[in-house]
Amino acid sequence: MRLLTAIILVITLLSSNAYARRVEPNEALQLDAVTLFELSKLTFKFLNRQDFVTDDVFLNDQRKFSVNIEKKSNRQIKEIVIKQIERAGYYVQRRGRVVYISKKSFIEPEKPAQYVYTPKHRSVGYLRDQLLSVFKRFDFTISRQIDEPAVKDAKNKEADENTAFGKLTKHADRLIFNGTKDDYSLFKRLANQIDVKDSQVEIRAFLYEVKKTATESTGLQLAGNLLGKLLGVDVGNEAQNNKLSLKMFDLSAVLRAFEGSSNFRLVSNPYLLIANGKESEFSVGQDVPVLGAVVNNNNGQSTQSIEYKQSGVILKVLPKIYDDSIELTINHQISNFVQTTTGVNNTPTLIKRQMNTTVLTQPRDLLLLGGLNESTNDHSNDGFMLLPKFLRSNNKYSDNTEIVLLLAIQRV
Repeated sequence: MRLLTAIILVITLLSSNAYARRVEPNEALQLDAVTLFELSKLTFKFLNRQDFVTDDVFLNDQRKFSVNIEKKSNRQIKEIVIKQIERAGYYVQRRGRVVYISKKSFIEPEKPAQYVYTPKHRSVGYLRDQLLSVFKRFDFTISRQIDEPAVKDAKNKEADENTAFGKLTKHADRLIFNGTKDDYSLFKRLANQIDVKDSQVEIRAFLYEVKKTATESTGLQLAGNLLGKLLGVDVGNEAQNNKLSLKMFDLSAVLRAFEGSSNFRLVSNPYLLIANGKESEFSVGQDVPVLGAVVNNNNGQSTQSIEYKQSGVILKVLPKIYDDSIELTINHQISNFVQTTTGVNNTPTLIKRQMNTTVLTQPRDLLLLGGLNESTNDHSNDGFMLLPKFLRSNNKYSDNTEIVLLLAIQRV
């Protein structure tokens, strides 16, 4: 193995007419105390026959380096030298056959700062959840909710805002962002696009008790036939699925059609204005006391608890508003208490008709929902009790009703 010593290198570099042969793979390149410029001239100019351009900083860099490269080709030596130059703090750019070497400019990184953003329309939690997917490495304020202690004195029922519990449960109204000015500019630009007024849906509900006839098996079929005769509406087979959707129809005309029929009786007419993703509840009725559990104390004495159960008309709606449609999750209940004739006679019995459904509709649609049926059968005998049954008159009464819910939906 032959060595190229530092003396040979210096002589070679100082002689502009010297001829540098290629270093064979079985040779070694050993250099001691050479500058980066001298190393670059040997590598690019003589071993690879390639021009290079440097700035004054690189040319006057007097740091000394030692190099010992074995069993490498000229191209491999060049790649090794380029990595060494870059580690020394310089850029190496290759443009065609010319290599450009310049000092890396050092810019002190901007220190993060804290910025306060006040939401305009959306909650702090919503904005934080949306923006954390973009700014994962930055910290936001986090609003934590803790459970209220199960046992509390009556005088301490309300949490003091100065206590830890009060501060943690207090509504947050600021969002603190930790980052640079450029990061905050991006954050604020995204926040302004997200922090906009959310959509709302306006729902006018009409609850009808429909007395079914022998020809129509459901209340929606009766409603469909009625609207078809008076308004020329063709509902097809849609009414058989306990759902009927009317596109762009006049609500007042539909109400007049139902009002003019003796089979339709309006039970309630609630109005709801609901924000996107928020559940709204409408209820008309009363809270009826019923007997609860029996509790025995340490002395063996029994105490009967009293619970209050809600009855009447209850309507819960949860909307999800999209660009072209509205998804409604509906919980509809009509209930009443009657006297208990069997079992526990001291507490009333709850008679309940309830419907839970999720429908997809469009703004300005009229939606009819059915399926809450009730049948009442009564049988009585009139006449003197001493007479046999065949001499007394028999009266049979049967009543089939269904609750139909009409919803007028408008996006606002």
